[in-house]
Amino acid sequence: MKYVIAILVFGLFTNSLLAQANVEHTDSVKVGSVTYIADDRVDDMYQLYLKENEKEPVVQGYRIQLASGQDRNNINAAKTKFYSKFPTMRPFITYQQPNFKLRVGAYRTKLEAQRELLEIHKEFGDAFIIRDDIPSKDL
Repeated sequence: MKYVIAILVFGLFTNSLLAQANVEHTDSVKVGSVTYIADDRVDDMYQLYLKENEKEPVVQGYRIQLASGQDRNNINAAKTKFYSKFPTMRPFITYQQPNFKLRVGAYRTKLEAQRELLEIHKEFGDAFIIRDDIPSKDL
């Protein structure tokens, strides 16, 4: 019984290897008893990945989060209040279900963000620094 199962498993294994060899867009090279299969689709996907990252490269950086909540009206009110106190800084709202988040700034280092946070804390005591992906054009 063990031999029958072993033969069936071996047969299924070799059948799947033969099926992989018949995939389109592939080149195969036989080295000894091993066959290497090169698939052009992997290269195409990698080139697409590179092309997408060239559009808008991002850098790990920091932002200051001013407020968060499910009520967009409260977040808009906080945005208006912030803009009236700090007209040179541009706050923006992001949505990460289920909360709206009011954030400001784009900083390379936490120290840069900390300097701004000291001023912001006077009006927004709950503000804190977060790590975020920042488009390199914003830095």
